[in-house]
Amino acid sequence: MLTFGRRLTKEELEGKGGIKAQHAVYRALKKILARANTGWDVEETVPGSEKDREGVDLYLVNKKLGVKRALDVSMRDKPNSEDTLVRIYSDWFWVSPDGSWLLLPECEHRLMRALLPTMSAPHISMGA
Repeated sequence: MLTFGRRLTKEELEGKGGIKAQHAVYRALKKILARANTGWDVEETVPGSEKDREGVDLYLVNKKLGVKRALDVSMRDKPNSEDTLVRIYSDWFWVSPDGSWLLLPECEHRLMRALLPTMSAPHISMGA
């Protein structure tokens, strides 16, 4: 994410709606996956990090199977990220008084459906 030839600071990135949505998706997936008890978990990359700049916002992780799936959480279409894109919408979220975003409970199924295309993409092996 560049602005006039410079990278945004972590603080500037944290103020963006897309990053707030990414954090909300991470928190929601943490809860949903723990509740499902399937062996899957989620990890978040650091906004502005090298992985983030490569388009990886989250990883779905299954340590038992030894696999990771890269996810690019976005409120816009990204044709070059079709195998990792988790397309979300701003009306799926509630903005709390502190400015953080929360996934609306009634949108959990939409989020899970948004993950389906990424589940058919090749995974990343975590090694032995």
